[in-house]
Amino acid sequence: VQASAEGEPQAETAAAASASAVAAASRSSVEVLDAIGELDRSMRDMLGRQTEERAKLFANQGKMAMNQGEILQNLQAIHSSLSGLQGELDKVDTTVQDMPDTLVN
Repeated sequence: VQASAEGEPQAETAAAASASAVAAASRSSVEVLDAIGELDRSMRDMLGRQTEERAKLFANQGKMAMNQGEILQNLQAIHSSLSGLQGELDKVDTTVQDMPDTLVN
């Protein structure tokens, strides 16, 4: 009977240790799941920000292309004006060359 009585406290101690280990493992599992959840939220947040930044980048690229188009049109207009001015200067030059030398001096 004594051996049986001594075995019970050891069994209770082993059961308590086992229950404690199970509780610790459960807490550890919950902590791991919480960490995974936080990581998932962080990744979703980062992906959302990345998508927003890409949208801004594409919008800026579109604006830049429009600005480049406007610049090209302005440069073409300037070229056209300068070509017209060159034509007028050529006419003046021809007129001056056709004048008698006495009028020029």
